[in-house]
Amino acid sequence: MQDEAVGAACPVCDAPGPHPVLLRTGPHTLIRCTGCTGCFYQDRNRPDYAADQPSALFNQVYVEQNAGIHYMSRLLWTFDDDPACRSVLDVGCGFGFSVDVAQKVLGWRAVGIDPSQYASDGHRMLGADIRRAYLTDETDLGEPFGLLLAVEVIEHIPDLYPFMALLRRWMQPGGKLVFTTPNADALAPDVDPGMLFAMLSAGGHLVLFNPHSMELMLRRAGFQHVRCELVNLNLVVYASDAPMAFRTDVSGPHMAGYEAYLRRVLETAPPGEPLWNGAAGRLMVLEAKNGPVERALALFAQVTEVWRARFGIDLARRRLPPPIQEAEFGRPGPDLVERLCQTQPLNMAGLLYQRAMLETRLPGRLPETVLGFAGAAYAIAQQTCRTLEEYGLIDADLKGTTWRARMLCTDMLVELSPGLEGSLLIALASPAPGGLAGRIDPPAALIIPRLATFFVREVHAQRYDDAARFEPVLAELDLVVTAIGERSLELYHTLFCLGALRLNALHDPAGAHAAFMRLEQEAAADPSDLGLHFAQVARDHVTIASAQLPPAPTRLDQPSPAPPLPDAVRRPGRVKSGGKPAPPAEKRPRRQ
Repeated sequence: MQDEAVGAACPVCDAPGPHPVLLRTGPHTLIRCTGCTGCFYQDRNRPDYAADQPSALFNQVYVEQNAGIHYMSRLLWTFDDDPACRSVLDVGCGFGFSVDVAQKVLGWRAVGIDPSQYASDGHRMLGADIRRAYLTDETDLGEPFGLLLAVEVIEHIPDLYPFMALLRRWMQPGGKLVFTTPNADALAPDVDPGMLFAMLSAGGHLVLFNPHSMELMLRRAGFQHVRCELVNLNLVVYASDAPMAFRTDVSGPHMAGYEAYLRRVLETAPPGEPLWNGAAGRLMVLEAKNGPVERALALFAQVTEVWRARFGIDLARRRLPPPIQEAEFGRPGPDLVERLCQTQPLNMAGLLYQRAMLETRLPGRLPETVLGFAGAAYAIAQQTCRTLEEYGLIDADLKGTTWRARMLCTDMLVELSPGLEGSLLIALASPAPGGLAGRIDPPAALIIPRLATFFVREVHAQRYDDAARFEPVLAELDLVVTAIGERSLELYHTLFCLGALRLNALHDPAGAHAAFMRLEQEAAADPSDLGLHFAQVARDHVTIASAQLPPAPTRLDQPSPAPPLPDAVRRPGRVKSGGKPAPPAEKRPRRQ
């Protein structure tokens, strides 16, 4: 909030302020510290997490769909094989998947502690050593641990330094501490609204760290060795009193351990229950992408058989639960929740999408078959997103499944009906229906290059009516450059064709001038022959567009401009957009 500031002591560095206000929402005021540059809420009253009673829907969504088991468990493989790290305490473990992986795959002594109902559910369903309690000096956990995890916890703590002292109490000498937390430097208006809402989480999150403020806090807490990494919108932070040796090959051992864990759950959990369904869906992601085709098909057949018996649905024939009617949305209530939970696994859309992707790997695959699975995935994903939105549950993975299935459907329809490609791409670029516009639409970074390829082809063929439909989608030049990538032939052709279309068909010399100017700017930064060529092409067409701009208004106290030259002397002409701009002279093939 511009020019607004408050005086409040920063919980990280004690700077008294005044500090600028970033956001006011209800009773909550988010402040950026002028000292350490981290963020904190003025009112830092921690909710009573012991009173949390998550609904059946929330538990099922977490276990089946959005628990980041891969992300959380990777932290267990971070360090070199150090005997001192073969015990782990997961503080704020929630359901406790990391504890379960450490115990059952790595064979470590592993304990989790969390005050919420999730801890009881995890202990019951996983059989892991998970305690439902707040961590205190008096907590009976046995000997200190070599590794302490606190995944998405530190942002919930109002009094940071007493908490850091408590963690030290349960850490072996030379032990290691690993945090993950939202990155305050990533807060920006262009972040996905759902992700931004989750990062801010007013009333739940109390302190938001950036790398500088996090390192400052850890060093003030006495840690001599600190390392911060940026992972998407999060910080992953490592701290110890002793030097830390990190694995150089984390991915290989971790993926083997992660897959082994999913297979173990699939063998031991009750088939068709959320824990089994979640493991099956996550394993299908691995198998459909990289596994042997025969093994992936066998897994899909196994899931199909279990879900046919449990839910009465048939994935192979795409006999799915009847859709929830539009009139039922907007009226949240237990009936809709119970219906969704009891009639289908909440990761069904993701599994159908993976089956569609697996079909693309099969020899002689048919686009109709891919489309059948992808279309079913899109329909189920869209309905599940609508239901979760009604209850305030945000699931980035499910949203990703929705737009990926939508893009795959478009590709298959284009393959079946090439003449409809333009209309299909326009539909893909349109907002999603059903009140989900802006939430499940494909990211611009993926959709713009796909649209630009068709757009360039249509302009070069002088099919201006078709091409003009895409001009509004490609109108933001900064977005086009970011999505396609700087210094690429695709970008140069797109900017040139935007200028040509605007000049020749849309009668917009000002818009054409802007496109050619941007082409010149991008190509001028490219020292290759391609860049030099397009920079000259751009300069030539800037001149052509400039000649067609309306004259600037003149003031009465200024001399009148010189009269225009006769047409016989000045002929700007049309941009020849029927073919691609000629390559540099030395690249032209010689005639035989």
